[in-house]
Amino acid sequence: MPKQYSLRLSNGNAISGGNSTLTNNVLTTQLSGDLVIPKNSKIALYSASLANSWFNISTAFGNNTFSYDFGTNPTRNITLPDGSYNYTDIQSYLESTMISNNEFVLDSNSNKVFFLFIEANPIYSAITITANPVAIPSGGSDPNGLVVITSGLSPTLTIPATNTRLLLGFSAGTYPSSPSATVYQINSNSTVPFISPIGGILFRCPELARNDFSYPSDNLFDAIIPYGSSGTQLNFSPSQLLWKTCQECSTRTVSVGLYDQSGNVLNLIDNSNIIIVLAIEIP
Repeated sequence: MPKQYSLRLSNGNAISGGNSTLTNNVLTTQLSGDLVIPKNSKIALYSASLANSWFNISTAFGNNTFSYDFGTNPTRNITLPDGSYNYTDIQSYLESTMISNNEFVLDSNSNKVFFLFIEANPIYSAITITANPVAIPSGGSDPNGLVVITSGLSPTLTIPATNTRLLLGFSAGTYPSSPSATVYQINSNSTVPFISPIGGILFRCPELARNDFSYPSDNLFDAIIPYGSSGTQLNFSPSQLLWKTCQECSTRTVSVGLYDQSGNVLNLIDNSNIIIVLAIEIP
């Protein structure tokens, strides 16, 4: 009868007589003795726990730039700093830029009133862009002369031909195409927007795994789909183990690398609590 064993890797804890360390995206354990893997052995992911804590908007992803203008004002180019965002965060960053450029009016309670919005629309699985004509609310004021500067027309938002299109679900272009005297509103017109380009987490074990289902064979042995918002602790424990072939080997080092669905390194912001348990079946 085959025998099954488990090997637990956790950064910062003693594991099987050794210590696990995390370097970039690779969790490595040094064993106190040789782990001998005979022919026809198998490996599977028994469980994994890690934080949903990677950047979803960055220069590397090419989804962090767009621009807007208020007609006669110079175009404002926006570059979102690398980070983990939701759509409310993007709107807040847009508003902070407009505050810095005095592109707002005040209502009767001296609250700032803005005229350009990027908002999630869960009813239609879309992003809604709204551009309102610049006007002073009843009892409000225009301390920056914005109505005169814009002739009472709306601002425009320009989406470049970058991955910002996927983030917002719009084709590259300017919305509206020119400043409008009426309320302008449009939902994503190209694709369903993706707030995160990370759609899967791949697990690779170079010392043990041999994936014969790929050509050429590699060391991918499992994959999961992340869930929840940024900061959520992901806990994965499959109802049925997905066994993969092991390499025949003898090793004192076992490592597991984390990658996104495209094979890129998964850069974790919060890497303080990673636990990966491997199942090994030996004939």
